[in-house]
Amino acid sequence: MVGWYAAIPRLRLGFALALIGGIIILLCGIVFVAMSSELVEKLGEQQLEEELTQQALSTVGILGIVLGILVIVGAILARYRERKILGGMMAIIGSLLSLFSGGGLIVGMLLGISGGALILAAR
Repeated sequence: MVGWYAAIPRLRLGFALALIGGIIILLCGIVFVAMSSELVEKLGEQQLEEELTQQALSTVGILGIVLGILVIVGAILARYRERKILGGMMAIIGSLLSLFSGGGLIVGMLLGISGGALILAAR
């Protein structure tokens, strides 16, 4: 039942694009979280501004991780015929919302949106 997507090039391409976009968004979120902890180590406890910066970076990073996972799950759901529309919508919505977390260097966001659109366009 899972192998039916191999016969549809549009769905295969959409799956690949959404998956790659989700991975890029996820990796950028991990980098933001790592940067926030690195920032605290370098600055120490100097001022309130640095602490707020660290919290903002870690929040953006966690949001990127969650949205990257959402896009990846959407791409995986597209492999199942009865969940294709849900998977495409998850990929598009997660990619659009990832703009607030850096968008996976914008490339991840564009790949996720393109992949989700191709998933929805596949018959």
